[in-house]
Amino acid sequence: MVSTDAKAYLEKMPESCPDIEYLAVDAYFGQYSSPLLRLHEEYAKEPGNYVSIVVSPAAPRSRGSVTIKTSKASDPPVIDPNWMADPIDAEIAVAGYKRIILADDVQEAEIYPGPGVETDEQILEQIRNSLVPVFHASTTCRMGKTDDPDAVVDTKARVIGVKGLRVIDASSFALLPPGHPMSTVYALAEKIADDIKRGD
Repeated sequence: MVSTDAKAYLEKMPESCPDIEYLAVDAYFGQYSSPLLRLHEEYAKEPGNYVSIVVSPAAPRSRGSVTIKTSKASDPPVIDPNWMADPIDAEIAVAGYKRIILADDVQEAEIYPGPGVETDEQILEQIRNSLVPVFHASTTCRMGKTDDPDAVVDTKARVIGVKGLRVIDASSFALLPPGHPMSTVYALAEKIADDIKRGD
């Protein structure tokens, strides 16, 4: 169902790690493109009970950026999430979508996006037009060795080149572990707290 490149990437992850997460929500989402949860029953074709199934790749490869445009701290940063830029991410998302949409029960009850979305290209366009981050933005302050040009913090979560500042949240992940990141954030915080107590 996926290319050899996508399969090789997925096989790098431990077998226990999910490739895709499916979220079933008892609401009509429709063209769900808001960064904040909002339900769209008012856009449904007719009143009734709806279930939306959200397809979420668990360990995306695409990388965006957060940069500054001025030296003023009050100016907002420039955020480019760069979602689905990596072709493997796009391929995995399309495969996840097709797995749901091709189920017999779903085909009989599908309301949105409807029968006009069938080819891989149409599916990917639908995904690009309705994707959201599921509130797990991460890896913007990558952890790494001090000689790594992509690293922002060292292996003790200290900001490289800045004294007395650490970043201890999902932004310091070098890659997003498959699944929800909260438990990994807790583990990182406990580990760095131990480092600080030891004087590291």
